[in-house]
Amino acid sequence: YNQTECCIKSGLAAECLPLCSYNANMTDIERLSPHCPDDFAKLVRCATGGRDHLNCCARRGVPKSCQPLCQAVHQSSSGAEFVKCLPHMDQIFTCYEEGTATLPPPVRDLKAVSVQDGKVFLAWKSDDSDGTLINHFEVHYKQVTSLE
Repeated sequence: YNQTECCIKSGLAAECLPLCSYNANMTDIERLSPHCPDDFAKLVRCATGGRDHLNCCARRGVPKSCQPLCQAVHQSSSGAEFVKCLPHMDQIFTCYEEGTATLPPPVRDLKAVSVQDGKVFLAWKSDDSDGTLINHFEVHYKQVTSLE
C-alpha cells in the first residue's frame, strides 16, 4: 500500500506531505498540524488504507473520543478532531502501520449479484498484493427503509 501516492492523488497540500508517512514523527506532526487543518480528512483516509484499526487503537489506549480516527473518520461531529487527538497520534499512526501488514485491504466493486427472499449473494474484487490468500470477510448490514 502506497500511502504517499494516495495523498498525492487526493490533492494533499505539498507542505503537508511529510505527514503522509508512517515514519512521520511527533515533531513533524506538531509542527505541521496548524498549517494543514484542511488536509486532515485526506490524510486520515489515506493513512488508514481503507482498513479498520479500531481494535489496535483500543488496545493501545487511544481514548474513545479519538478512536474514530482509527476508522478513517475525521470530523467535528465524531469528536475526533485531529488537533485535539495529537497526544495520541503516535499510537494511532503505529496502528495504521501495523494494520497495513496484518489487515486485509478493502474490497472494490462490491455488487449484489443475486437478491432472494432473506438472502443476498455478493461479489467483489480485492487487492491481494502480498500473496496472502484472504479467506474471510465480515459483512455488516442494516435494513434500509424508504424514509432513510
